[in-house]
Amino acid sequence: MIVKEIFSDSIPALSVMDSAQRALYFMEFFKVSNLPVVDEQKYLGMITDESIIDSNKDNLLVKDFNPEKENTYVYADDHIYTAIFQMSQYKLSLLTVLDRNENYLGTISPMHLINAMGQLTSMDQSGSILVLKVGIRDYSLSEIVQIVESHQVKILSSYIHTCKDQHHIKVTLKLNTANLASIKASFERYKYEIDSVFSENQMLDDMHKDRLDELMHYLSI
Repeated sequence: MIVKEIFSDSIPALSVMDSAQRALYFMEFFKVSNLPVVDEQKYLGMITDESIIDSNKDNLLVKDFNPEKENTYVYADDHIYTAIFQMSQYKLSLLTVLDRNENYLGTISPMHLINAMGQLTSMDQSGSILVLKVGIRDYSLSEIVQIVESHQVKILSSYIHTCKDQHHIKVTLKLNTANLASIKASFERYKYEIDSVFSENQMLDDMHKDRLDELMHYLSI
């Protein structure tokens, strides 16, 4: 999934001739702490509520500030993982989206990314989640897939993260079945450590969807 599939133009960009008070009004209205500044579709950077408040002047225009451009945008053809990294790394409430000619297209909010990650991780599909703990040197995706598919089960999504000891990884698998007994037995037979199991029935799967909805509602407040 790439950025152009999820960005929006519903939050207006600021003009260089907008007042600082207008900028603060929009930030309060849309519940964000930064907004993009555009001059004839060319992106100049982000202005923050903190910079306006710190100026302690009511009569300034947006052009009187120095918008920060570096690390505040992604391109429309970037993967959404790039957007997730940028927003997380630099603590942005909005991320600007540009075309390759540096023209402003719109923005991405945390809620856009949550929706996208829900699709990428197949949260909208019933099934179970199985987490394996594997030595980094022993990790073989092809072997994991072979074990799962030998039970006529499909992996809907998967991802890994490194454990704190730096010698193991956890492999999270979203599977299209609620019955994991035989799959767990196969993994144990191949000396895999079962770290955890979630959503072994439809009721638990619905619970995960409800938690995602609650988080999305919280971010929109």
